[in-house]
Amino acid sequence: DLANVELGYKDPEILFHLNGKAAISFFVYKSSNVDVLDLMKRIDRLVLETETYLPVGVRIVKTHNFTKYLKNRFSVLVNNGVIGLVLVLLVLGIFLSFKTAFWVSIGIPVSVMGVMFIMDITGQTLNLISMMALILVIGIIVDDGIIVSESILSLREKGKSPKEAASEGINQVYKPVITTILTTFLAFLPMFFMSGIMGRFIYVIPLVVSVALFTSLIEVTLALPTHLLPGLEKVKKLNVADNWRTRILLPMRKSYERFLYPCLKNSGLSALMLLLVIVLVGVLSSLFVSFELFPESSADQFYIQVELDKGTRVEDTLTAIKPIEDILLSLDKSELDTFTVRAGISGDGSSSPIQNLEHMAVIHVDLISSGQRTRS
Repeated sequence: DLANVELGYKDPEILFHLNGKAAISFFVYKSSNVDVLDLMKRIDRLVLETETYLPVGVRIVKTHNFTKYLKNRFSVLVNNGVIGLVLVLLVLGIFLSFKTAFWVSIGIPVSVMGVMFIMDITGQTLNLISMMALILVIGIIVDDGIIVSESILSLREKGKSPKEAASEGINQVYKPVITTILTTFLAFLPMFFMSGIMGRFIYVIPLVVSVALFTSLIEVTLALPTHLLPGLEKVKKLNVADNWRTRILLPMRKSYERFLYPCLKNSGLSALMLLLVIVLVGVLSSLFVSFELFPESSADQFYIQVELDKGTRVEDTLTAIKPIEDILLSLDKSELDTFTVRAGISGDGSSSPIQNLEHMAVIHVDLISSGQRTRS
């Protein structure tokens, strides 16, 4: 006889544990043109349908769900947008007028829609990095609208006709407005030319910021004066006695003027003092403020790579990991979400390729969101 042939199962090359229990893992990868949130909804529906006919004691658990980070960032974007709109309406309503505040606040959704349009044309997607850029630029695009509207409104209060106030108001401030847009654009311009993997990742940041800035520029120089024009008919020439805003703000303005006039009179000394303050802040920042591009303190997941002696069987590798599993299982539910163990492989499939090696294992730990737990 040459051999004994028996019918049976193949010896396992990879052993998988989920939260300390034996399990079967399935990876879901999406193509580049698929909406990940829509895909996740379809997976959730499939899971619900499948669970109806699973045996007792068998359940499906979703792990390593990266859409939660996208949802969190989208939530931050929406919250920032709403808070920005409310604050613009409130502050400008108090200092200028609520009609003016409304038209200035329109600049936020207009700029965001312009960004979405260009992103779709250029093949970019709404992801963590692009939403971070949108969050960054929301506060910038409101400033120019405030400058233009205040200039127009002040001329109307001085007795100019609505058309004259709108025309002269934009003419007085369009140069500093354009300068502000260009300087911000130039600050982000070098990011367009970054090479390598990092350059491909952050390319969308200057794209989003630039499109939002120039969309805002078009809106405040062309659309905003036109929108303000009908409301200017009801704005009367300023009368301090009849204007409650002026009665409240006039003392503040006089105090500011008492500080500003000496600074303007001694412009050289003021410039020197400002330069010294900038240098001092820069020196103190370099001494006491550390820089870390990717901070680990707020991480919501981490990997543990385990390596034993070569020749170790995959079953023994999994047994050796048991103490680590016990430590993870001892963590409070307010800190630990899920953890998986894959014995017989190395690499996590994202930062490093996966290889089948029986003496190695990878532990992937998902924590509760950093904003909902006490420890970092």
